[in-house]
Amino acid sequence: MIGRTIVLGDNGVLKIEKIRQSVPIIYFPKRKNKIQTEYNNVYIHIPILTLHYECDASSEFIQDIREALDISDTAEKIKILEEKFNSYGEYVAVSVTVGGIITIKNWSEIDNESKSRLKVYLQLSIDYAKGLRLKNFENMPIDDLHMFVNSKSIQTAGDLYKWVRDLHNDNSKCLEIISYEKFKPTFQLLPEDLIKKIFEYSNVQYLDESKLISKIQSQYDKTKGLEWISSSKLPSCPKTHQEAYLLENGMILKEEDNLEFDKIPFTEHSSMFNIPFEDFTNSNRLSSNAIYCQIIFHTIKLSFDVSDIEYSQEFLNAVNSARQDSESSNILCKLFGNDYGQLLPRTFTLGGVLSKKYISSNHPIGFTTQKLDLNYNDSDAIQKIEQLLEKWNKEFNTLYFLNNEGDVIYRNKIGDWLNALANNPKHWNIISSEDWMQIYNATNQNT
Repeated sequence: MIGRTIVLGDNGVLKIEKIRQSVPIIYFPKRKNKIQTEYNNVYIHIPILTLHYECDASSEFIQDIREALDISDTAEKIKILEEKFNSYGEYVAVSVTVGGIITIKNWSEIDNESKSRLKVYLQLSIDYAKGLRLKNFENMPIDDLHMFVNSKSIQTAGDLYKWVRDLHNDNSKCLEIISYEKFKPTFQLLPEDLIKKIFEYSNVQYLDESKLISKIQSQYDKTKGLEWISSSKLPSCPKTHQEAYLLENGMILKEEDNLEFDKIPFTEHSSMFNIPFEDFTNSNRLSSNAIYCQIIFHTIKLSFDVSDIEYSQEFLNAVNSARQDSESSNILCKLFGNDYGQLLPRTFTLGGVLSKKYISSNHPIGFTTQKLDLNYNDSDAIQKIEQLLEKWNKEFNTLYFLNNEGDVIYRNKIGDWLNALANNPKHWNIISSEDWMQIYNATNQNT
C-alpha cells in the first residue's frame, strides 16, 4: 500500500551518482493473442542518476507508533497499528533510479517501416546528447510515432533531440523516478525498543523486493535499447567509427594536414558538445556497422589562406580572460571544447546531400565502397542515378532519402531536387570541410 504520510526525517544523507554509461531500457508488451489497450504501449527508460537516501524515521512517525503501542486494549492496539502503517506505508524506497521515460502509444498499430525510423531517431538523439553528432534532420516530423515525454507529444526530431539533451544535462523538468531499486520495511526505521514491541503484536512478513516494483515488470518484456536499435541486418561500411563520423559530418582529413592530435593542447574536456581527441583517435579501433548511401551535389568550393584569417575580438577577449584565471587550464579546455573547437578548416564545399544510413549487426569483410561521378550538365545524369538506385534497391531500401533540412526526397523526385538546388544558392549548405589546421595557428596575432 502506498503511504500517504511522511515517514522519513529531513536529517538524512542523500547520495547522488551520475550514470556514466547510460543504456536505455525498452519495455515491450508481452505477446498475447489479444493485446489489452492498457498494455499496448512501449516504454523507453533512459537512466541518468541513482539516488540513495539514508535517514531516520520522522519524529511524527515514531510518536504515532509509540502511542499506538501504549494502548492497553490489545485488539484496539493491533487495529491502530495497522491503520498507522497503512497511512505511512509498509515499505520505503531507499534507492531509486532517476531519468526520463518515452511512452510510445498503440505500439501494435505502428508499421515496421515507422519502427525502423524510430530506431534511427533514437540513435540520433542519443548521439546528439553525447556530443557525437549535430542535430541532423531536426525539422523532420515524427508525430506519427505517437511518442510522449512528460505527458507532451513529440512532434519533430528536434523536439526529441532537445529532450534527450536536457535529460543528460540533469534538467529537473525532464527527470522523474523511472525505477525503484532497494526497499526497506518502514518499521525498521523505528528505534530498537519499538521494533521489539511491534513483533509482539504484529505479524510482520518480508516481501521479495521484486514484488514491490511496478507491474510493468510482469506485463512487459524488456531489452537493452542499444541492442534493439542496432537489430536490423544489412551489410556494413565504412570500416571504423572514426571513418563513419568523418563521412557523416563531411570532414576530409589528409596526411598533409599534419594533425598530431596527441600534441594539441586543451583537448581533454568532455561534454555533450565535445568529443576529446583521445576518444576520436581511439574510435579508429572500433568497427563500424553503418553503410551510407549518399547523393552529393557539389556547387562551389571556397578556400582561404592563413593570411586571410583573423581572430574575432570576442574570441581574443575570451582566451585572454581565461589565461588570467587561476583555473586557466580547465577554463581553456572548456572554452575550446564547448565553444570554439580546436581545429579550423580552410576549404569548404557548398551544395546539397541526399543521405540514407543503414545499420547492421554484422561486419562483412568483402563489402566495398561504390562510387559514381556524374556531371550535372549530362542530360542522362538523373536517369543514371535512378537506374543505379533501382539496382541497389534489391539489397537496400532506396525509395527515399533525407536532404540537409531533414525533408524526405523520393527516388523519382531526385531530378527535381537537383534542379531546385542548382538554381537556388540560398539553399546551398556546407557539405564538406577540408585543409584542417589547429585554431591556435590560424594567425600571427599574439594570443
